[in-house]
Amino acid sequence: MSKLRILLLLALVVGIAGYWGPWIAHRAVSLIIIGQDMGEFVKFLSEVRNGTVPMVRQLFYLPPFCACLCLALLAANPRLSYPRLARAFLLAAILPISLALLPPVVSMPVLQSSEFRLQAAGVICCWLLVPGWWLLRRIPAGINLAALSALGLAASLLPLWQFLTILPAIQAIYKAPIYIGWGLVATTAGFLLFGLFSLLGLSNHLSQRLEAG
Repeated sequence: MSKLRILLLLALVVGIAGYWGPWIAHRAVSLIIIGQDMGEFVKFLSEVRNGTVPMVRQLFYLPPFCACLCLALLAANPRLSYPRLARAFLLAAILPISLALLPPVVSMPVLQSSEFRLQAAGVICCWLLVPGWWLLRRIPAGINLAALSALGLAASLLPLWQFLTILPAIQAIYKAPIYIGWGLVATTAGFLLFGLFSLLGLSNHLSQRLEAG
């Protein structure tokens, strides 16, 4: 499990870093769009506003939200057994990462509006993970690993699906071929590997349970 916990952290770091990297690359800096901006950018597209392209823009916020949940579950997993200092670092990282869920302009009226209410609830949920992570330690290691796998796959595949759905509309606005940035590749690959590594850990855990039984 020592190698697995290192691989999980590396994959998660790659996935999180990619979220703040360019998803749409362009020689003009003003036309570069990072993962954090995708949720705001797509709502101004005419295809999204008139409903011709099905879009759940909140799915673009899954990478940081799932990352926060994964950090808490990693810290709480009894089988991975991260050192105390590492657990403290994992929990502390939840606070800055969760801020990616906030809208560009933050105020109580904005956060209470129907448009951003779900994102505000997501931030509160992430913050509650820090003082309440010890409750997650009661979750069996197998269920913990299964949840980690589901979160990794969701953070990888669902934003990618929404990106590919809206890509033709973005190309129409740019009036030029769109270059996929390294950020989208890193986010997709990092969280996908995280999900697969978690599945591998779950498989090993179940195998050892069967052998012991």
